[in-house]
Amino acid sequence: MANDTKRSLKTKIWFESFLATILVFGVIWVLFYIINISFKPFNYVTKALKEVQLTDIYFSQLHNDNADTTIILVNIENIDRSGIANLIKKINQAGPKVIAIDVFFSKDVEVPGDSLLDDALQSAGSKVVLAEFLNPENNQPDTTFKIFQYCEYGHANLPNNEDGTEVVRSFFPVVTHDNKDKWAFSAVVAGKYSPESFEKLKSRNKNEELINFTGDILSYAEIQHDDIMRSSDASLKFIKNKIVILGFTGGKCRQSSDIEDLFYTPVNRHYYGRSHPDMYGAVIHANIISMILKGNYIQLVPEWLVICISFVLVYFHVVLFIWLFVRHHIWYHLAVKLIQLISFAFILLGIFYLFRLSLILVYTKYMLLGVILSVDILYFYEALALIAHRTMGSRSFFIEHHEVKNNNIIEKDIDNKL
Repeated sequence: MANDTKRSLKTKIWFESFLATILVFGVIWVLFYIINISFKPFNYVTKALKEVQLTDIYFSQLHNDNADTTIILVNIENIDRSGIANLIKKINQAGPKVIAIDVFFSKDVEVPGDSLLDDALQSAGSKVVLAEFLNPENNQPDTTFKIFQYCEYGHANLPNNEDGTEVVRSFFPVVTHDNKDKWAFSAVVAGKYSPESFEKLKSRNKNEELINFTGDILSYAEIQHDDIMRSSDASLKFIKNKIVILGFTGGKCRQSSDIEDLFYTPVNRHYYGRSHPDMYGAVIHANIISMILKGNYIQLVPEWLVICISFVLVYFHVVLFIWLFVRHHIWYHLAVKLIQLISFAFILLGIFYLFRLSLILVYTKYMLLGVILSVDILYFYEALALIAHRTMGSRSFFIEHHEVKNNNIIEKDIDNKL
């Protein structure tokens, strides 16, 4: 009889762990998808988890020893349209394969230098790709920034919030407006340099791609506009067959106050509590172009598979927690905190090295939250089991174990008396 009861208990702990795990994920679903939580302490934790991702730690440790020599950045600083026109002509004479211009040209009336810029763009011909700005609400090109209609354009929009504090981790390869595809500035530039790489990007059919960053501005050759203009044609031969990106990359001294066109990225060494944005838009585009040309895309594990993996992981934690809760309740809190700490370390290290070795990214949100919540939800589950036992007579591991324990104590007491 005792053996049958023990076998029953072993069966129940596995089954009830399954029910408790469902309850854990039910709570996660309610908290994040049903209720709009306004509890400030919870919001702070959620904000911290959102702002810092596992890839941030990886990219923040990148070193500039893998420079991409295919791309050359030219800092235009604050030169006017006449200056940009002369710069384009000078660069075009050096024979680059692509001239990418990350500048929004406003459609003002009779802006000085327009005719010179128009001539320079036409002389460079099909080499040129201009950046355009799309209205985020309808993906409609902003004609205020699009005046050279004969040029090839790519949208330079980057995912960001209104105050510019969001970390840029991805880009939109293509957006659709009026049944027409509008490709990203970086994608168009990469396509001009290597049509095969563009076709690979196109075949992925992704609405949003995570950026596999090469590094910061030091990972690319950068030249000031005035250095280009002072150089002889012979000294600019390194530009031949390269991608040249004209854009703003700050003043020569790069002061912290020089924050025009600056974004937060995962390459920031201070990946939590960032005080200043760290990367110019032109450098972000260079990183995207590098990724497209190399074809080293980040493979994001589908959410349904992440949920399945998380469920199995949390399930085995729940089995262990229930066993500790019932059999060694006096050590329960100390033991589970230690288990949580060890589990967190192994989960994060495992996911980190998986990403480092294979560029496969698994989001850990459900795993970590499941392990955290399962500890306290067991109290709630025990209360439900007790209510079900009293009202419907259903059996539970929590109830039966205590009954077996009490029966053993009574039997030992009887044996001692006899």
